[in-house]
Amino acid sequence: MSAFVYLTAPDQSAAYLFADGAGYDTNGVVGNFTQKIACGQVAPIAITAVGHQVLGDKMKDFLIKQADRWGIDEFVDNFLPAFLRETALVYAEHQQHEVQNVAILISAWSETKGGFRLGFQTMDELRDDVTVRAFEPNIDRECTMRGAKMEVMDLVTIARPLVPGETVESYARYFGKAVLSRMREIPGLPMYLKDTDAKPRYQIGGHIDMATVDKDGARIERIHVWDDKVGQMIDPSVDHKTVVPLMNRKARRALRGAA
Repeated sequence: MSAFVYLTAPDQSAAYLFADGAGYDTNGVVGNFTQKIACGQVAPIAITAVGHQVLGDKMKDFLIKQADRWGIDEFVDNFLPAFLRETALVYAEHQQHEVQNVAILISAWSETKGGFRLGFQTMDELRDDVTVRAFEPNIDRECTMRGAKMEVMDLVTIARPLVPGETVESYARYFGKAVLSRMREIPGLPMYLKDTDAKPRYQIGGHIDMATVDKDGARIERIHVWDDKVGQMIDPSVDHKTVVPLMNRKARRALRGAA
């Protein structure tokens, strides 16, 4: 699992989470395309993971179910801290290799907290000269991203002002797509191969999913698709196209009528 981008609306009325869709083997060959963001059926929450795909999927699916069961505030304030304490003990006892590392990003909204993010990972990591401690979550509202390391000027170019008449959601859609598209062009290594002699490879591919979380709940749409192929390595030089295959039937009919 490879990358995500997160944004909070300036008035905290919504949160936006973006992730790509490619899964690949240890050699960087694409093995599958999947939806890496899980959304609550009841609770306004969306979760994605970077790192070990199987463990990340199990964690995010479990956490989504608990958020639906308890509600966002109870989930964040009470359930999650207890879950992390127990999971830390399991990792300390059984973890054998850094390949088992997972970083989780939770995007949520509640009446008391507004839109916010909450993240944690399963191993200590030195990132940007700061040690990120395992299983230590904190609520934050700043934009964040994880994936291929971008240059400051890349972000300066992408983070343009809103144009007249542009909504925050439209800007978020632009920004998330632009950042992941730029990351796609930067070779790197998955978490467990960092600081090794492995050859960097392109890691962002398949598609881009956007999850919106607000007072109305959590919903996801596919906003971009690349022409990557299972059994091949990701090649950012391949022409890409924009489609929205997750539209419902009514939206597809409207799109055909406008064409």
